[in-house]
Amino acid sequence: AAVQQTLKLAGHWPGAVDGEWTPELTEALKAYQTELGVKPTGTVDAATIAAVEKKAQPTPSPEPSN
Repeated sequence: AAVQQTLKLAGHWPGAVDGEWTPELTEALKAYQTELGVKPTGTVDAATIAAVEKKAQPTPSPEPSN
């Protein structure tokens, strides 16, 4: 369900968040991995988790120059 929810928030999962792993979910994960710039394995691996965490972090605002 966590993978489905993450993909739904990213716009890659139109289906229900029901915890069922389907071939469609694997393909959606591969598409998201491609968008994140990691190898599209269709599995939740360390590279995918790191990329999702990096994307979720807010971009720091530049310091104002005086």
